Amino acid sequence: MIVEDWKVGLRVKEDVKGDILVKKCEIVKLVCEFMDLDSDLTRDIREKSRKFKKICGDANENSGSANNDLNAFIGDILMHCSQYTHA
Repeated sequence: MIVEDWKVGLRVKEDVKGDILVKKCEIVKLVCEFMDLDSDLTRDIREKSRKFKKICGDANENSGSANNDLNAFIGDILMHCSQYTHA
């Protein structure tokens, strides 16, 4: 999901089977690619990561969507619990 949908990561290996581990040279190659600040790919990944960080931070603010959803969820639970205790 992170690599395909959000496009903020690098795929380590396309066809991992069973207990085959990723080799050190593959990890080194990806780390070097990610750390290359002149790479367009790296710049895109870092820019998208900053945008996602802001979106997540905004969602967790007091009036953010995550906070509102959590409060609504807790409110529903409390409402259903009170219906059963008053019945």
